[in-house]
Amino acid sequence: MFTTNEELQNRNKEVILLNNDLTNLLVSINMPVIMMGTDLVIRRITPQAEKVLNVIPSDIGRSISRIKLNVDIPDFEKILLEVIETLHSQTFEIKDKDENWYLVRVRPYRTLDNRISGVVAIFNDITKRKSMEKDLAAAKEEEFRTVFENAVDGIVIVDIESRKFYRVNDEFCRLLGYSPDEIKKLGIMDIHPEKNLPYVIEQFEKQVKGEIHLAEDLPVKRKDGSVFYADINATSITIAGKVYMIGFFRDTTKRKEAEDLLRASEEKYRSLFISSHDAIMTFEPPDWKYTSGNPTTIKMFGMKNETEFLTYNPWKLSPERQPDGQYSIDKAKEMIETAMRNGSHFFEWMHKRVTGEEFSTNVLLSRVEQGEKVSLYATVRDVTEQMHLEEELKIVNEQKAAAEMKSRFTSMVSHELRTPLTAIKEGIALVVDEVVGTISDEQKELLNISKKNVDRLSRLINNVLDFQKLDSGRMKFNIETADINETVKDAYETMVLSAKKAGLNFTLELAPALPKCRFDKDKIIQVMANLITNAIKFTANGYITIKTAQAGDFIQVSVSDTGCGIRKSDLSKVFGRFEQLYHGGERKTGGSGLGLAISKEIIERHKGKISVESTVAKGSKFTFTLPLPRE
Repeated sequence: MFTTNEELQNRNKEVILLNNDLTNLLVSINMPVIMMGTDLVIRRITPQAEKVLNVIPSDIGRSISRIKLNVDIPDFEKILLEVIETLHSQTFEIKDKDENWYLVRVRPYRTLDNRISGVVAIFNDITKRKSMEKDLAAAKEEEFRTVFENAVDGIVIVDIESRKFYRVNDEFCRLLGYSPDEIKKLGIMDIHPEKNLPYVIEQFEKQVKGEIHLAEDLPVKRKDGSVFYADINATSITIAGKVYMIGFFRDTTKRKEAEDLLRASEEKYRSLFISSHDAIMTFEPPDWKYTSGNPTTIKMFGMKNETEFLTYNPWKLSPERQPDGQYSIDKAKEMIETAMRNGSHFFEWMHKRVTGEEFSTNVLLSRVEQGEKVSLYATVRDVTEQMHLEEELKIVNEQKAAAEMKSRFTSMVSHELRTPLTAIKEGIALVVDEVVGTISDEQKELLNISKKNVDRLSRLINNVLDFQKLDSGRMKFNIETADINETVKDAYETMVLSAKKAGLNFTLELAPALPKCRFDKDKIIQVMANLITNAIKFTANGYITIKTAQAGDFIQVSVSDTGCGIRKSDLSKVFGRFEQLYHGGERKTGGSGLGLAISKEIIERHKGKISVESTVAKGSKFTFTLPLPRE
């Protein structure tokens, strides 16, 4: 839970930090700017937009068509949609009711990977410039000179034919870093980067023809070689009967940098918002309806689109009551109040999809302030699967603890049994050997039976201990390169006396020149002993045969008998734990039912396989394989 809270806290901090950076950047842009999505819903505004255009923070999330602007812009929505569709910017001038002039630039809003995300409208106050143009047009020579030299914009008068500068003001000289004497020798061709000259000349010709007045963001080269960007508004002017072009230069570098920063910052915010695997949504007072939701949110709640999602608030996407019995509407308002009071609040919540399906979530609410506007960011993570995994892990841990307890108990009991058994075995041996005195043959026979039962009980305890070690992974294997024929022969020689006592024909067929392989000799002898012991136990007469062979990349060892066999329905149980099967219609007891299970575990730890073939009344064949080393 702490990890989830920390992750959501970090994600919210990142989103809020980007949002704050973006908000601060918008505040620093000293002009009205409205950012809209492709649906013309307002995403962001600058404080100047509020003052000049009558767009307020609560309008964010509303369509521009529902906003009454302070300025009348004919067909504004049509222009916005055309820019989005054609991807071509549009520029025009408007005048508000207070006689203020604005140059309006409407541009497609591109993401960092050049996708169209919406449209941005920038309103540049050109009232002073328009007034200056008017004054210049009406002024006499002396008045003209005064306005010309004191203008806040760089002004240049250009000879249309030669494209040389006829006259410039001091601000123009300052912008380009030239002295008045130096700049008199220059012209249009000298103040723009060479690679941009074709486009600059094209714009100049259009201005001369009256097709356009404003050439936007043209690169201008200073005397020191540095480049800045400028808007150049030009019109014709007649001086002493000759027509010239007069151009007003305004450095747009800072504005352009601010626009680029704004675009990058908004893109980072949108990217994090859109690409997040957690649901991120915002909602606002007083009714706390959602005002935005990222794609994960829409998918999580099963909505068709964001528009549908925005018709809900938190308690409408929740069951009537939370798991603690409290009404969702009451508890949701408590959570909201806590987040508004403390700045953030993390809690568990039961949500409900539109289909009615309930699901568990972790929620982090964070208060966000944008000027006077206050809202809540919610980061929601569906933890249904996580809770299932935690429950499964809990069960697994409980099972592991129970298995460990069982293992310790078995080891303890087995140890406590072995100690007295050893004493009993030794005591019986002393009596049978008549160390403590002479005994009768009848007494000796009874004591030998007791000794056999003690030996059997000892083997049972050893099997239980071995299986526990294998089951818990505590049994150690000493894997070495060895000769399988030698190991099988050792096992055969150990068991040959038992087979003869049972009256069985016990044979050994070893394939010659078998390659060596890697195995634990003692463990393989244990497997052989289990297989041979079973064969002797369930074979009344006939033979037992041990064979070795090579089968591809494996060494193969088999133990065949002519015993009672195993029913086909029982073959799948042969290697099961504590299984004692009916063999050919009879059941012989005396084992733990663990011998074959232990054998299977040992062979599989060697990366081999063990199998059985059997026919009732005809016999069985157990085969195991060991892999040969790869060259």
